[in-house]
Amino acid sequence: MEIMRKKGNMHVNIVGWSRGGVACHMLANYMLADDELKNIKVNILALDPIVGGLTIVRDVHTKLGSNVENYIGIFAEDERSHGFDPIVPVTSMNTRINFLSVPGRHSTLAGNGAVDGAEGVQMVPQVSELVRDFSEKILRSWGAELNHTLDFDSQQIENLIKCIEEDSAPYKEMRNKTYTYPTDV
Repeated sequence: MEIMRKKGNMHVNIVGWSRGGVACHMLANYMLADDELKNIKVNILALDPIVGGLTIVRDVHTKLGSNVENYIGIFAEDERSHGFDPIVPVTSMNTRINFLSVPGRHSTLAGNGAVDGAEGVQMVPQVSELVRDFSEKILRSWGAELNHTLDFDSQQIENLIKCIEEDSAPYKEMRNKTYTYPTDV
């Protein structure tokens, strides 16, 4: 979490993957309910937000209030594990929202390029590289100061996308591998 002042207004940038993405939703809601924090604007970047486990899904996980200024959700297209259904929040009408889906499993977004999502051969690193570069650029656009960024140019991005498009077989194979058991069971 990063608290910043931008043009005299305080705002918070929060980023999370998996349960951390849902924790972003929860933090924004707790801030809105707090008299001292409710006027702080929140920007959220949630990477495949899931509640996981046996957690009962509640409004604090799925709804966002008027304090959320920007919401970007990035979702894994090829995840099929039970309990890994992403949370797509209901937002305020004033929230600028963007939802993106990318090839891969839940762990692919965070850097695991193995088809089985475990410790296998890292066949598809391109998605996580794109997600990281995009995330860094978004955070900088929200005023964050970052060190050691990828800062890909348009040609590098195009090359990564081309690699993904040319070798879609590992992504299709990911659909047959689950962490738990398939969602359609």
